[in-house]
Amino acid sequence: MVGGTTLSYRDSHRRPGYGRYYERTYEHGYYAEQWRRIERPLLAGMLRELHDHGARSLLDFACGTGRILELAETIFDDTWGVDVSATMQELARERCPRSTLRLQDITEEPLPRRFDVVTAFRFFLNAEEPLRRRVLRAIEASLEPGGVLIANVHVSSTSPVGWFYRARNHLRPAKRAKTLSLSAFGITIETMGLRVLEVRRYGYMPRPGPLLPGLAGRLVEPIERLCEATPLVPASLAQSFLVVCGREGEEPRWRGSGR
Repeated sequence: MVGGTTLSYRDSHRRPGYGRYYERTYEHGYYAEQWRRIERPLLAGMLRELHDHGARSLLDFACGTGRILELAETIFDDTWGVDVSATMQELARERCPRSTLRLQDITEEPLPRRFDVVTAFRFFLNAEEPLRRRVLRAIEASLEPGGVLIANVHVSSTSPVGWFYRARNHLRPAKRAKTLSLSAFGITIETMGLRVLEVRRYGYMPRPGPLLPGLAGRLVEPIERLCEATPLVPASLAQSFLVVCGREGEEPRWRGSGR
């Protein structure tokens, strides 16, 4: 909130200095450990499998500081990133020297080409529903025939953290924390000409917050492996989920089976 006015999700990322602030999120703590130990290996495996099946180009939508794009450069030769935040993209340019970067709103101005793979991480949860729809429509138009979208949601409404946030929202409606369910996101995806091909859930250790900064580093990976191996733990309890989507009516290059 700035001057009593709530910024849109898109405008909030255009603030001066936001890139450095965002980057610190992944320097330590829960999200840093989750990225290094769980999310990055998971995404790397999926991207390599796509590449092995013939995908050659990748666009990272809302590429931010280049965290996803930096990984993609190790697998794909043809990588692009697009974002509306100049401060975020300054860091991406330092981090991803081989990628083509565009400071552009593709919901208003489409890119001049299409891609085999589009990634979109840490965007759809916080984006307003009309923006989600516009972005999904723009991504669908950016896919090559048979291409896929890989997108994540980092606070599932069915996880313990999601339950806590929803309960807290009733007590503190002026400061709402966002959650998103797989079913609700799936409906939005389908209305935009895409279909969900695979779902991967991860992040079974609830985020401990700032009180126990070293806890995530010690426990996030063993808890993840234990919960994945235990049939009694419902997959819906994972804090994050990832969806792989293809265009409706097309056969995708790659399809897997989620948990």
